[in-house]
Amino acid sequence: MTTGAQQLSDTEIGKDANVLIMELNKGLQSANLGDQCKAIAQFPNLLEKYPFPVVVNSVSLKIAQVFCDGSNYVRLCILRACSSCRSHLEKLTVCDDIVRKLMPFTASNDPVTRALTLRLFGTLSQSSREHIGVHHAVLKQIESHYAVESDAAIWSSHQLAPLSCAFAVNLCPILCRRLISLSTECEVKLKLLRLGRYMHHDVQIAEQMRECLVNMLSVYNTSEFVTNILDTLTSLASSASIHTCHQLDLLIDFLYKDDRTPVRLNALHNLGLLAYRAPHHWEKSHLTKLCSHYVSVDKSPLEREKILHVFHCLACSEQAVDILQTCSDNSESSIVFCLKNALLTFPATRLTVKAIQLACKLVLLTVHPGSSDASVQHSITGTAAESPFPSGLFVCLMAAHFTVGPTGQETVDGSTNGQLPWFLAPEGISLAALKLTYTLMVQFFDSFPEYASALHKMGLFEHVRLSKFFVSRRNIFQCNLSVSKSTRWNEVLLKLYGWTSLFTRSNVSVMMENAFV
Repeated sequence: MTTGAQQLSDTEIGKDANVLIMELNKGLQSANLGDQCKAIAQFPNLLEKYPFPVVVNSVSLKIAQVFCDGSNYVRLCILRACSSCRSHLEKLTVCDDIVRKLMPFTASNDPVTRALTLRLFGTLSQSSREHIGVHHAVLKQIESHYAVESDAAIWSSHQLAPLSCAFAVNLCPILCRRLISLSTECEVKLKLLRLGRYMHHDVQIAEQMRECLVNMLSVYNTSEFVTNILDTLTSLASSASIHTCHQLDLLIDFLYKDDRTPVRLNALHNLGLLAYRAPHHWEKSHLTKLCSHYVSVDKSPLEREKILHVFHCLACSEQAVDILQTCSDNSESSIVFCLKNALLTFPATRLTVKAIQLACKLVLLTVHPGSSDASVQHSITGTAAESPFPSGLFVCLMAAHFTVGPTGQETVDGSTNGQLPWFLAPEGISLAALKLTYTLMVQFFDSFPEYASALHKMGLFEHVRLSKFFVSRRNIFQCNLSVSKSTRWNEVLLKLYGWTSLFTRSNVSVMMENAFV
């Protein structure tokens, strides 16, 4: 017995753990299959209660022995139990001993046994990620003709490739060979190409993987293949930044030239990911092309919404300077023109919400608080410039959408339950989107208090019944709200109501900070 195990046994916790391990061992050695499976199902609870490395090692060795001696059904039970306690299996220090016990089963005559063993290796990936024997077993079976075994090897590769550079380097040539092979089925290729996102550990394999996937775009031009390849290339480009600019050009090229709506939406989704993960690779030409695509007459509202989402992600990053430079252009290929086009479209939709978010963000970035619209100071660059999107115009356009007439909402039984405006409707616009919109609105009115009176004209609280009291010492505004079919907006409405009720007081800023806790 090791010193750590001896010290653990001397404590009360150690004595309890030893008793439970003995009971577990009794169940595992039982000749009754039901008792054995029950013990297997309960061992994750033991690790949850006693998450000590000595307990994890002891239990895992016993479970590995049962895996070797049991049937495929018992092995499946062990795999499911291990999957539920992967965080504790990371503490294994005897992983080499466990792999040595399991390795002979990778050469079994039964493909199901081989598949279960490979999946168990994948479950233990945190501990076995640098084991050469595990790498060899997974890479060998990834080309298996048995679907159950091939799927298990692909799943294990997804677990090992992000963690091990050596495994990714050895996997890349096998992956490229199978993807370009005519004998590989299309369904298998779809599963394999998703592994390309992990080929970012080395410049050479990243280049090789990208070249292979780009060549596939010209051969496999179905929507399913194109969208999966673009997703993989985007994920690879966001991790291996040497290809990010090329990926931006590729996505915008598909956005312009492909007539299929699912492909264009997928390209915009990936552009949004790159705007969030790698905003420093964007150039002004990319923004201009997106603006030109926005004003095309045949584009759907969903595409335009995603384009505004890309602009908002960039406006929230260090790339906001290029956004402001693009705003200074008054042509139809400018962000300001896109915003005005969206805000002048009625009735309000999700596109309107995105437009309000972006316009509010741009005004806050462009106009320094206390400046007039005629001559403003950039809050980022500090240079004087003409405001591309006047705050007064933004308030007028935004207020027009909030004052639009309400629409009836039907209840479950089909009857109409009151008249609710679009921003209180229980469907259509997500809670997260409205919360972000209201947060930006409060920031805007805090920077431009001269427009705060417009909040009363928007009718935000026409369908809200409030009883309020103000705790002056803590500067916290509390309300009990009762909104018909709209209780999910209580929190965000409370913030705006508290601001509009007290915007003339000197403690507005403190109250707002407390309201947003």
